[in-house]
Amino acid sequence: MSKKVALTVIAVTLLGLAIGMGIATVRIASVPWEGEVTLGPNPPSGDVGQGLPKVVVDQIDYNFGSMDADDEQSHDFLLTNAGNADLVVSAGDTSCKCVLSKIERPEVPPGGSTKVTVTWTAEEYVGDFRQTAKIKTNDPDNPLLELSVSGRITVAVLAVPKQLEFPRLSVGETASGQALLYCSLDVPLEIGSFKLSDQDTARYFDVAFDPLEPGQLADQPDAKSGYLLRVTVKPGLPLGPFKQTILIGTNLAAYPAIVVPIMGTLVGDISVVGRGWNRDTGVLDLGTVESSRGLKRRLQLIVRGPHRRHVKFTLGEVTPDDLKISFGETKPIGEGAATQTTLFIEVPKGAKPGAYLGSRRNKYGRITIETNHPDVPQLTIPVKLAVQGE
Repeated sequence: MSKKVALTVIAVTLLGLAIGMGIATVRIASVPWEGEVTLGPNPPSGDVGQGLPKVVVDQIDYNFGSMDADDEQSHDFLLTNAGNADLVVSAGDTSCKCVLSKIERPEVPPGGSTKVTVTWTAEEYVGDFRQTAKIKTNDPDNPLLELSVSGRITVAVLAVPKQLEFPRLSVGETASGQALLYCSLDVPLEIGSFKLSDQDTARYFDVAFDPLEPGQLADQPDAKSGYLLRVTVKPGLPLGPFKQTILIGTNLAAYPAIVVPIMGTLVGDISVVGRGWNRDTGVLDLGTVESSRGLKRRLQLIVRGPHRRHVKFTLGEVTPDDLKISFGETKPIGEGAATQTTLFIEVPKGAKPGAYLGSRRNKYGRITIETNHPDVPQLTIPVKLAVQGE
């Protein structure tokens, strides 16, 4: 490009700029600017929060105060939709023993409300508690609400522990246990008469009560009076598991009796093994037997200790009387460390129908075996059995 052409282009450009600036100045002077300056894209028209739900809860935590054990209480939490779109709520997780039992309506229009019911069941729990229930919502600011209930569980009369246990009590051994009986009522607890549920073994249990001093009540903040229960198990119980229950009369109109179960197992030189024998419960389970078919089963009676070579077995009482029981020969096992005697059990064909299931209505059957062992004079085998058919 020649020098003359370049100068011409520059001159034309400058003239164009001058004319544009002049036009703009005249326009501004004649028509003033009434708008506003904005940076970036224009903002949306209308309310920024339009189209969103907003959940508002009347309270997050509710305290039931004091309530009795085994009681059940509920509380309604009120959820309100303060937004301008439908609020949707649904059940989330709950903690142990806390149940989200009801959501009144899962969809709540703007300005509307719904009740969320949370239920708490005490179930023998004693002391302070706090449990939670979670609620899912479509509120972007509160997608998960955590509602909680709290309080304190008390009982009018409480036994600690609830039952006395003697897991493995040796034949000939004397053992003792104790429980604390607490009362939270203003009326002082008084112990009246008591009795043992199983009179057949009652003579093997000694029971005594001592009033608790104020200092002995410190472990239970709600306790105002109480007793120390002392139980002694004496030698003589049949070999195997045993159960007993102490029924304690009181002066309290609402709680006239306190029940304290006793459980344990008596172990010795004689043991039972075989199909259907439950060592933990000490029960022989024969199941359901068709009378037309009958059933045969065998157990082994194992004898250890210094008397093992001289122990003899003879049959005592049998229930039901249809059961046929017999003994096999006794032989040494374990290189002479023990002896084994086979016990044959038969439900014969044509046995009478009956149920022996260990319930209050249908007690277990029973096989009683007499022995010449100095520490185990009698062996009792409970039998669980149901005979069906004509």
